[in-house]
Amino acid sequence: MAEAESKAASIRLYKFLKMNRLKSVGDIIDGDEEDKAIEFLQKQHIRNLNKELEEVSVGDLITNGRENEAIYYLDRIKNYKHKKNETKYDFKFMKHKPYSIFAVERPQQNRRKFNISSSSRHQYSPFPMDVADYIVSFYLRDAKTIFDPFAGWGERGLACKNHDKAYIGFDTSKTAINHALETFGVCNIFNNSLKAYIPSHDGLITCPPYWNVEKEYDGDGLDKIETWEEFLKQYKKVLKRSVKKGRSGATYCVVVGDFRRQGVYYDLTFQTERIFYELGLDPFDKVVLDQSRQYGLNKVMTLPRAKRLGYSIKIHQTLLVYKKNFTDI
Repeated sequence: MAEAESKAASIRLYKFLKMNRLKSVGDIIDGDEEDKAIEFLQKQHIRNLNKELEEVSVGDLITNGRENEAIYYLDRIKNYKHKKNETKYDFKFMKHKPYSIFAVERPQQNRRKFNISSSSRHQYSPFPMDVADYIVSFYLRDAKTIFDPFAGWGERGLACKNHDKAYIGFDTSKTAINHALETFGVCNIFNNSLKAYIPSHDGLITCPPYWNVEKEYDGDGLDKIETWEEFLKQYKKVLKRSVKKGRSGATYCVVVGDFRRQGVYYDLTFQTERIFYELGLDPFDKVVLDQSRQYGLNKVMTLPRAKRLGYSIKIHQTLLVYKKNFTDI
Protein backbone atom coordinates (compact mmCIF):
# COMPACT_ATOMS: atom_id res chain seq x y z
CA MET A 1 0.00 0.00 0.00
CA ALA A 2 2.78 2.40 0.99
CA GLU A 3 4.72 1.56 -2.19
CA ALA A 4 1.64 2.29 -4.32
CA GLU A 5 1.12 5.65 -2.61
CA SER A 6 4.79 6.53 -3.12
CA LYS A 7 4.59 5.63 -6.80
CA ALA A 8 1.41 7.68 -7.22
CA ALA A 9 3.12 10.68 -5.58
CA SER A 10 6.08 10.38 -7.96
CA ILE A 11 3.71 10.24 -10.93
CA ARG A 12 1.96 13.41 -9.72
CA LEU A 13 5.30 15.20 -9.46
CA TYR A 14 6.33 14.21 -12.97
CA LYS A 15 2.93 15.26 -14.33
CA PHE A 16 3.45 18.62 -12.67
CA LEU A 17 6.81 19.03 -14.40
CA LYS A 18 5.40 18.00 -17.77
CA MET A 19 2.49 20.42 -17.46
CA ASN A 20 4.70 23.28 -16.32
CA ARG A 21 7.85 22.73 -18.38
CA LEU A 22 7.19 25.84 -20.46
CA LYS A 23 6.27 27.99 -17.49
CA SER A 24 8.68 30.63 -16.25
CA VAL A 25 9.59 30.86 -12.60
CA GLY A 26 7.44 33.98 -12.48
CA ASP A 27 4.44 32.03 -13.77
CA ILE A 28 4.96 29.40 -11.08
CA ILE A 29 5.02 32.13 -8.42
CA ASP A 30 1.91 33.81 -9.82
CA GLY A 31 0.11 30.46 -9.80
CA ASP A 32 1.01 29.90 -6.15
CA GLU A 33 2.74 26.64 -7.08
CA GLU A 34 6.10 27.33 -5.43
CA ASP A 35 5.86 24.40 -3.02
CA LYS A 36 5.24 21.86 -5.78
CA ALA A 37 8.08 23.27 -7.88
CA ILE A 38 10.52 23.33 -4.94
CA GLU A 39 9.66 19.75 -4.01
CA PHE A 40 10.14 18.47 -7.51
CA LEU A 41 13.33 20.39 -8.28
CA GLN A 42 14.99 19.45 -5.01
CA LYS A 43 14.13 15.80 -5.49
CA GLN A 44 15.31 15.87 -9.10
CA HIS A 45 18.56 17.58 -8.10
CA ILE A 46 19.32 14.84 -5.58
CA ARG A 47 18.51 12.15 -8.15
CA ASN A 48 20.80 13.75 -10.75
CA LEU A 49 23.69 13.89 -8.28
CA ASN A 50 23.28 10.23 -7.34
CA LYS A 51 21.95 8.71 -10.54
CA GLU A 52 24.67 6.06 -10.75
CA LEU A 53 23.63 4.69 -7.34
CA GLU A 54 20.26 3.61 -8.73
CA GLU A 55 21.97 1.10 -11.03
CA VAL A 56 24.23 -0.42 -8.36
CA SER A 57 23.10 -3.44 -6.36
CA VAL A 58 23.03 -3.33 -2.59
CA GLY A 59 25.71 -6.04 -2.51
CA ASP A 60 28.05 -3.96 -4.67
CA LEU A 61 27.44 -0.88 -2.47
CA ILE A 62 28.48 -2.89 0.59
CA THR A 63 31.50 -4.39 -1.16
CA ASN A 64 32.70 -0.94 -2.28
CA GLY A 65 32.05 0.74 1.08
CA ARG A 66 29.42 3.11 -0.30
CA GLU A 67 26.67 2.33 2.22
CA ASN A 68 26.69 5.83 3.69
CA GLU A 69 26.23 7.40 0.25
CA ALA A 70 23.24 5.19 -0.44
CA ILE A 71 21.72 5.80 3.01
CA TYR A 72 22.02 9.57 2.54
CA TYR A 73 20.53 9.41 -0.94
CA LEU A 74 17.60 7.17 0.02
CA ASP A 75 16.85 9.29 3.08
CA ARG A 76 16.78 12.52 1.09
CA ILE A 77 14.50 11.04 -1.57
CA LYS A 78 12.19 9.64 1.11
CA ASN A 79 11.85 13.10 2.64
CA TYR A 80 10.54 14.52 -0.63
CA LYS A 81 7.93 11.83 -1.17
CA HIS A 82 4.33 12.39 -0.23
CA LYS A 83 3.21 10.54 2.90
CA LYS A 84 -0.40 9.93 3.84
CA ASN A 85 0.06 11.13 7.44
CA GLU A 86 2.31 14.15 7.08
CA THR A 87 3.12 16.01 10.29
CA LYS A 88 1.75 19.52 10.79
CA TYR A 89 5.31 20.87 10.56
CA ASP A 90 5.81 19.82 6.94
CA PHE A 91 6.55 22.87 4.81
CA LYS A 92 4.13 21.76 2.08
CA PHE A 93 1.21 21.91 4.49
CA MET A 94 1.91 25.33 6.02
CA LYS A 95 -0.76 27.87 5.18
CA HIS A 96 1.54 30.80 6.04
CA LYS A 97 5.19 30.79 5.02
CA PRO A 98 7.67 31.56 7.83
CA TYR A 99 9.21 34.64 6.23
CA SER A 100 10.62 37.54 8.23
CA ILE A 101 8.21 39.91 6.46
CA PHE A 102 4.55 38.92 6.59
CA ALA A 103 2.21 40.62 4.10
CA VAL A 104 -1.03 41.17 6.04
CA GLU A 105 -4.14 40.58 3.98
CA ARG A 106 -6.62 43.33 3.30
CA PRO A 107 -9.77 42.68 5.39
CA GLN A 108 -12.69 41.36 3.34
CA GLN A 109 -14.80 44.13 4.80
CA ASN A 110 -13.92 47.20 6.82
CA ARG A 111 -15.51 46.70 10.23
CA ARG A 112 -14.40 50.06 11.55
CA LYS A 113 -15.95 53.41 10.64
CA PHE A 114 -12.93 55.30 9.40
CA ASN A 115 -12.44 58.82 10.74
CA ILE A 116 -9.56 60.47 8.95
CA SER A 117 -9.03 63.05 11.69
CA SER A 118 -8.32 60.36 14.28
CA SER A 119 -5.77 57.64 14.86
CA SER A 120 -6.32 54.37 13.02
CA ARG A 121 -6.78 52.79 16.45
CA HIS A 122 -9.25 55.41 17.68
CA GLN A 123 -12.28 53.29 16.91
CA TYR A 124 -12.71 49.50 16.69
CA SER A 125 -9.61 48.21 14.94
CA PRO A 126 -9.81 44.44 14.35
CA PHE A 127 -6.73 42.28 14.86
CA PRO A 128 -5.81 40.77 11.45
CA MET A 129 -7.19 37.24 11.30
CA ASP A 130 -4.39 35.94 9.09
CA VAL A 131 -1.79 37.20 11.59
CA ALA A 132 -3.64 35.52 14.46
CA ASP A 133 -3.85 32.25 12.50
CA TYR A 134 -0.14 32.47 11.59
CA ILE A 135 0.92 32.95 15.22
CA VAL A 136 -1.28 30.18 16.63
CA SER A 137 -0.60 27.62 13.89
CA PHE A 138 3.15 28.22 13.71
CA TYR A 139 4.72 29.78 16.80
CA LEU A 140 2.17 28.36 19.26
CA ARG A 141 1.67 25.03 17.50
CA ASP A 142 2.87 23.03 20.54
CA ALA A 143 1.08 25.17 23.14
CA LYS A 144 -2.00 23.71 24.77
CA THR A 145 -3.14 26.62 26.98
CA ILE A 146 -2.77 30.15 25.61
CA PHE A 147 -3.20 33.30 27.68
CA ASP A 148 -4.03 36.79 26.40
CA PRO A 149 -3.78 39.63 28.97
CA PHE A 150 -5.33 42.17 26.54
CA ALA A 151 -7.92 40.02 24.78
CA GLY A 152 -9.56 42.81 22.76
CA TRP A 153 -12.29 42.10 20.23
CA GLY A 154 -11.98 38.32 19.91
CA GLU A 155 -9.99 37.60 16.75
CA ARG A 156 -7.07 35.99 18.59
CA GLY A 157 -9.46 33.88 20.63
CA LEU A 158 -11.13 32.70 17.44
CA ALA A 159 -7.77 31.63 15.96
CA CYS A 160 -7.05 29.56 19.08
CA LYS A 161 -10.54 28.07 18.88
CA ASN A 162 -10.00 27.14 15.22
CA HIS A 163 -6.81 25.26 16.15
CA ASP A 164 -8.30 23.49 19.18
CA LYS A 165 -6.25 25.47 21.70
CA ALA A 166 -7.47 26.36 25.16
CA TYR A 167 -7.62 30.18 25.19
CA ILE A 168 -8.00 32.38 28.27
CA GLY A 169 -8.44 36.07 27.48
CA PHE A 170 -8.74 38.94 29.98
CA ASP A 171 -10.10 42.37 29.11
CA THR A 172 -11.48 45.40 30.96
CA SER A 173 -13.89 46.45 28.22
CA LYS A 174 -17.40 45.02 28.40
CA THR A 175 -18.00 46.30 24.88
CA ALA A 176 -15.07 44.26 23.55
CA ILE A 177 -16.08 41.19 25.57
CA ASN A 178 -19.64 41.34 24.21
CA HIS A 179 -18.35 41.79 20.68
CA ALA A 180 -16.06 38.75 20.99
CA LEU A 181 -18.94 36.61 22.23
CA GLU A 182 -21.56 37.80 19.75
CA THR A 183 -19.28 37.87 16.69
CA PHE A 184 -16.90 34.96 17.23
CA GLY A 185 -18.38 32.91 20.06
CA VAL A 186 -15.26 33.67 22.13
CA CYS A 187 -15.88 33.91 25.89
CA ASN A 188 -13.35 36.42 27.18
CA ILE A 189 -13.24 37.18 30.90
CA PHE A 190 -13.90 40.58 32.45
CA ASN A 191 -10.62 40.88 34.39
CA ASN A 192 -7.81 43.36 34.82
CA SER A 193 -4.46 41.65 34.17
CA LEU A 194 -2.82 44.01 36.65
CA LYS A 195 -4.81 42.51 39.51
CA ALA A 196 -6.50 39.25 38.54
CA TYR A 197 -5.04 35.80 39.07
CA ILE A 198 -3.06 34.86 35.95
CA PRO A 199 -3.62 31.25 34.80
CA SER A 200 -0.76 28.87 34.14
CA HIS A 201 -0.01 28.68 30.43
CA ASP A 202 2.54 27.51 27.86
CA GLY A 203 1.80 30.17 25.28
CA LEU A 204 0.82 33.83 25.10
CA ILE A 205 -0.62 35.87 22.26
CA THR A 206 -1.57 39.51 22.63
CA CYS A 207 -1.50 43.04 21.28
CA PRO A 208 -1.06 45.66 24.02
CA PRO A 209 -3.23 48.78 24.28
CA TYR A 210 -1.74 51.87 22.72
CA TRP A 211 -1.28 54.56 25.36
CA ASN A 212 -3.44 57.68 25.06
CA VAL A 213 -4.68 56.69 21.61
CA GLU A 214 -7.67 54.35 21.99
CA LYS A 215 -9.97 57.00 23.43
CA GLU A 216 -13.23 55.21 22.56
CA TYR A 217 -12.18 51.99 24.31
CA ASP A 218 -14.19 51.66 27.52
CA GLY A 219 -12.90 50.09 30.73
CA ASP A 220 -9.95 50.96 32.95
CA GLY A 221 -7.18 49.59 30.73
CA LEU A 222 -3.58 50.78 30.41
CA ASP A 223 -4.51 53.18 27.62
CA LYS A 224 -6.21 55.40 30.21
CA ILE A 225 -3.04 55.94 32.30
CA GLU A 226 -2.07 59.62 32.41
CA THR A 227 1.65 59.49 31.56
CA TRP A 228 3.75 57.46 29.15
CA GLU A 229 6.22 56.59 31.93
CA GLU A 230 3.47 55.22 34.18
CA PHE A 231 1.99 53.31 31.23
CA LEU A 232 5.33 51.54 30.64
CA LYS A 233 5.61 50.75 34.35
CA GLN A 234 2.17 49.12 34.46
CA TYR A 235 2.69 47.43 31.08
CA LYS A 236 5.85 45.80 32.43
CA LYS A 237 3.92 44.69 35.51
CA VAL A 238 1.34 42.88 33.35
CA LEU A 239 4.04 41.12 31.32
CA LYS A 240 5.97 40.19 34.46
CA ARG A 241 2.86 38.70 36.09
CA SER A 242 2.18 36.75 32.90
CA VAL A 243 5.73 35.45 32.51
CA LYS A 244 5.80 34.34 36.13
CA LYS A 245 2.83 32.02 35.48
CA GLY A 246 4.23 30.70 32.21
CA ARG A 247 5.57 27.17 32.18
CA SER A 248 9.18 26.48 31.30
CA GLY A 249 9.52 26.62 27.52
CA ALA A 250 6.44 28.84 27.09
CA THR A 251 6.32 30.98 23.95
CA TYR A 252 5.34 34.66 24.13
CA CYS A 253 4.02 36.32 20.96
CA VAL A 254 3.31 40.06 21.09
CA VAL A 255 2.18 42.15 18.13
CA VAL A 256 3.23 45.73 18.73
CA GLY A 257 3.89 48.92 16.81
CA ASP A 258 5.36 52.35 17.31
CA PHE A 259 3.10 55.38 16.96
CA ARG A 260 3.20 59.15 16.87
CA ARG A 261 0.86 61.53 18.68
CA GLN A 262 0.97 65.32 18.62
CA GLY A 263 4.46 65.27 17.14
CA VAL A 264 5.89 62.88 19.75
CA TYR A 265 7.21 59.46 18.74
CA TYR A 266 6.50 56.52 21.07
CA ASP A 267 8.80 53.50 20.62
CA LEU A 268 6.53 50.80 22.02
CA THR A 269 8.30 48.03 20.08
CA PHE A 270 11.68 48.77 21.64
CA GLN A 271 10.13 49.21 25.07
CA THR A 272 8.49 45.78 24.79
CA GLU A 273 11.80 44.20 23.81
CA ARG A 274 13.51 45.95 26.72
CA ILE A 275 10.91 44.62 29.16
CA PHE A 276 11.28 41.04 27.94
CA TYR A 277 15.06 41.37 28.20
CA GLU A 278 14.77 42.62 31.78
CA LEU A 279 12.43 39.73 32.59
CA GLY A 280 15.05 37.26 31.38
CA LEU A 281 13.24 35.85 28.36
CA ASP A 282 15.20 34.66 25.34
CA PRO A 283 14.52 36.34 21.97
CA PHE A 284 13.33 33.72 19.47
CA ASP A 285 12.06 35.56 16.39
CA LYS A 286 11.02 38.94 15.03
CA VAL A 287 8.67 39.41 12.06
CA VAL A 288 7.68 42.64 10.30
CA LEU A 289 3.94 42.70 9.63
CA ASP A 290 3.55 44.69 6.43
CA GLN A 291 0.12 46.35 6.58
CA SER A 292 0.52 48.56 3.51
CA ARG A 293 -2.51 46.91 1.85
CA GLN A 294 -4.75 48.06 4.69
CA TYR A 295 -3.91 51.74 4.96
CA GLY A 296 -5.18 53.19 1.69
CA LEU A 297 -6.72 56.62 2.24
CA ASN A 298 -5.03 57.14 5.60
CA LYS A 299 -1.61 56.74 3.98
CA VAL A 300 -2.45 59.14 1.15
CA MET A 301 -3.83 61.84 3.43
CA THR A 302 -0.92 61.75 5.87
CA LEU A 303 1.78 61.74 3.18
CA PRO A 304 2.02 65.55 2.74
CA ARG A 305 2.34 66.06 6.50
CA ALA A 306 5.01 63.35 6.78
CA LYS A 307 7.02 64.94 3.96
CA ARG A 308 6.71 68.40 5.47
CA LEU A 309 7.79 67.34 8.95
CA GLY A 310 10.36 64.78 7.84
CA TYR A 311 9.16 61.48 9.28
CA SER A 312 7.91 58.17 7.87
CA ILE A 313 4.35 56.89 7.85
CA LYS A 314 4.02 53.76 9.95
CA ILE A 315 2.45 51.03 7.81
CA HIS A 316 3.75 48.06 9.77
CA GLN A 317 3.72 46.42 13.16
CA THR A 318 6.18 43.91 14.58
CA LEU A 319 5.61 40.41 15.87
CA LEU A 320 8.01 39.73 18.75
CA VAL A 321 8.50 36.10 19.78
CA TYR A 322 10.24 35.22 23.06
CA LYS A 323 10.83 31.99 24.97
CA LYS A 324 10.79 31.27 28.69
CA ASN A 325 13.54 28.72 29.26
CA PHE A 326 13.66 28.76 33.03
CA THR A 327 11.41 27.66 35.87
CA ASP A 328 10.93 30.83 37.86
CA ILE A 329 11.40 34.59 37.72
